[in-house]
Amino acid sequence: MKRISLLLLTCLLAGRVLATGMGAEAMTQLSLERCRQLVAAGEILSMMELMERVEQLSGGQLLDSMLLQSDNDYIYELEVAGIDGVVRMYYVDARSGELLEF
Repeated sequence: MKRISLLLLTCLLAGRVLATGMGAEAMTQLSLERCRQLVAAGEILSMMELMERVEQLSGGQLLDSMLLQSDNDYIYELEVAGIDGVVRMYYVDARSGELLEF
């Protein structure tokens, strides 16, 4: 439980605006409180569901994550250490858990 809380805090530190590889579209990192509201409302996947998705994607370990918003889209950016030792970035639709391509 302590690990999940730590990952959630890491995931959702408030703050910055990020530019993505999708042209000029800007994505904003959401605060921890906003993430809690969205999870409680059933709008996005919980951290536990996200960690299960990481296991399905790579079999690896989640190193870092953040919740991003662009317009009405919510995206988890995940940094994952695969079982092969390679660190990869994944982008997952926070509502559906679908892997996104950037």
